[in-house]
Amino acid sequence: MQDPRVLLAAERTLLAWSRTALGLIGFGFVLERAGLLMSAFGLASTADQSLTAALGLAFIFLGVVAAVGAAIRHARYVRYLLARDGPADYRSLYSVALTMALGLLGLLLLGVLIFIGH
Repeated sequence: MQDPRVLLAAERTLLAWSRTALGLIGFGFVLERAGLLMSAFGLASTADQSLTAALGLAFIFLGVVAAVGAAIRHARYVRYLLARDGPADYRSLYSVALTMALGLLGLLLLGVLIFIGH
C-alpha cells in the first residue's frame, strides 16, 4: 500500500458512522419515551403518544441499519485494500465487531421497546 493513511481514513469513517448510529439510536429512545412523559403530565393524547413512539422506533431502526451497513461496508473496503497491497498484520476485526455489537444492541433495544415497552 502506497499510503497507510488510507486505512486510517477508513477507520475514521467507520468511527463517524458508529457515532451517527449511536446518536440515532439514542435520539430514537428519547423520542419514544417522550410520548410517555408527555402523557404523564397530561400534555399529549394517546394518538400523540403513538406517533412519538412510532417515530422513535423508526429512528432506532435507522441507527441499527447505519451501524450494520457501516460495519459491512468497512469490512469489504479494508479487505479490498489489503488484497491490493496492505500490511499483513493489519486487522479491523475489533472495530467491525464493536460496530456490529452496537447494531445488535440497538436491535435488542428495538425489540424490548416493541414487545415489552407497550
